[in-house]
Amino acid sequence: MKESRQGKQERLLVLSDEDLRESAAKWVRDNAFQKGKPNMTSLDFCDFVNSTLLPSHHLPPHFPRSISLRTAVRWLHRLGFKPMSHEKGVYIDGHEREDVVKYRAEYLNLMESYRNTHQPRPLCSDETPPPAPSTSILPEQFDRKLVIIYHDESIFSVNEDQTWMWGTEDKPAILPKTKGSGIMVSDFIDEHNGFLKLSSEELEGARKTDRKFPQEARELFEYGAARAGYWTGEKFMRQIETACKLAEYKYPSSTHTLVWLFDQSSCHKAYAPDALNVNNMNAKPGGAQAVMRDTVWAGKVQTMVDTNGIPKGMKQVLEERGINTATLLGPDMKIILANHDDFKSEKTIVENYIINRGHYVHFIPKFHCEMNPIERVWGQAKRYTRMYTNFTLPGLRNIIEPGLNSVTLDNIRNFFRKARDYERAYQEGHTAGKMAVKKYKSHRRIFFEDV
Repeated sequence: MKESRQGKQERLLVLSDEDLRESAAKWVRDNAFQKGKPNMTSLDFCDFVNSTLLPSHHLPPHFPRSISLRTAVRWLHRLGFKPMSHEKGVYIDGHEREDVVKYRAEYLNLMESYRNTHQPRPLCSDETPPPAPSTSILPEQFDRKLVIIYHDESIFSVNEDQTWMWGTEDKPAILPKTKGSGIMVSDFIDEHNGFLKLSSEELEGARKTDRKFPQEARELFEYGAARAGYWTGEKFMRQIETACKLAEYKYPSSTHTLVWLFDQSSCHKAYAPDALNVNNMNAKPGGAQAVMRDTVWAGKVQTMVDTNGIPKGMKQVLEERGINTATLLGPDMKIILANHDDFKSEKTIVENYIINRGHYVHFIPKFHCEMNPIERVWGQAKRYTRMYTNFTLPGLRNIIEPGLNSVTLDNIRNFFRKARDYERAYQEGHTAGKMAVKKYKSHRRIFFEDV
């Protein structure tokens, strides 16, 4: 039998040409990272090789006249380059903190109760009309449909570049010290229609009665003292009013129940100035503490100020409730008072507003951005802006809307599915949702514990 020649054929290595090899390496060094331009990608290198490098060198006839993207990546490695990340910042992982785990369990039970009554979820296809939202689990509104709306904010910065670049360890890129100015985006999404906005037909109908009726809930905010200032609770509440107005028109209250989900940022969890909040109280009367509203304790009205209008402080409030504070310190009094029913049930400004409009509102657990599908919307939009940025604020203004619009309804539905994967992973007891999501990636695989 003849000896097999498989894998023993002479390989035609284009990079064996020293001039071509040096030209390719020089181009990568010059273009891998340039201030004011997006980082070089392997696709850019592939285009350069096919359009400029190979035609400019007189190669033997048997050498290829173009290369594939996979070959371009191999060339980059053989030239001594590798993908390198340049990240700044500190990440604090609080996923398994005791209070977070307790709240997460309550939140997951709530979301599971919603999921148990869902009709079949929307298909991942922009060509098919979205099905009707799911039936509500709320007994008093059993005949209504349920729509869950997620919210979040994100900042698109002028100096925000790709987090990866091709380079060598001996010559790292010199990066800008700060991300520079930017634009904050605040928006809402739901699984059935994507971004919270009206179609052209819906807007035409809405403006028959209100000529200034908004088309979308999205807010683009250029922050900074020299621009629009800073994002505050008042500005956020104005956006909430617009969002509720839009959602109520798109999903009428006669046939729908709206559920709003927010993260637990300080802006979203802000309380009214007179709210029952132990964080705004001193241990003793007077001083720099809030004047709080009256409350009811043990069936009687309890005022939070004395006859002279001076705030009582935690010590006096607790003693009026029959608690001996002689041996209690300030932190002890704060814990005890915070767990009293009236303080514990105090609602934020956002909660009061949305509940008063007949909707429902919940907060996603702290440190669990993976449960919010809109986080992946930001990721995909920023991938677009990082590719086409020119690192100026006018340039960012021009590409931020196209970047957001590059996220399709099909993408958003996939992001909702991924968020549910993380929720299911935590419900099954996994401490790292990412590993559990990967475990179920294959739909044909059976694991030993399932047998």
